[in-house]
Amino acid sequence: MADEKEAEGQEGKKSKLPLLIILIVVGVLVVGGGVVGFLVFTGKIGGDAEAEALAQADEVQQAMVAAKAEEVGSLYSLKTLIVNLAGNSGSRYLKIKIDLELDTAEVETEITKKLPMIIDTIISLLSSKTYGDIQDIYGKELLKEEIISRVNLHLSSGKASKAYITEFVIQ
Repeated sequence: MADEKEAEGQEGKKSKLPLLIILIVVGVLVVGGGVVGFLVFTGKIGGDAEAEALAQADEVQQAMVAAKAEEVGSLYSLKTLIVNLAGNSGSRYLKIKIDLELDTAEVETEITKKLPMIIDTIISLLSSKTYGDIQDIYGKELLKEEIISRVNLHLSSGKASKAYITEFVIQ
């Protein structure tokens, strides 16, 4: 009988030992995984490449903005124009201020000399537009392109490369 109890005790110890080892291993894996997950999440490990890529992208974007700022030619501000829009029996009007970006300094002198013709051309263009033509962003972008095209018809020493609408009110 004593042998049976002793054999039972050894079997109980043997069956508990693998279970205890498994629990310890699982516990270490859970704690280790938690630590590694925390370090990755906080960027202490494995996040360096991503952080460097983000920093590089930010530097490239800043360089592009700086390059665009350097590319801007001289600006010529036209006076504020107020015109009646087409349609609606002239009940709607547009107040607009336009700045022209010029590719050379000589163009500025030429624009000054030909300013009455350029203003007349722009007023004719603007007064031919309806509210629907210029109410959305697409219409405004198209208007800028048309203004540049019409202004450049009067220029011979260079050209206006962009138009910037700096004031825009429709009433």
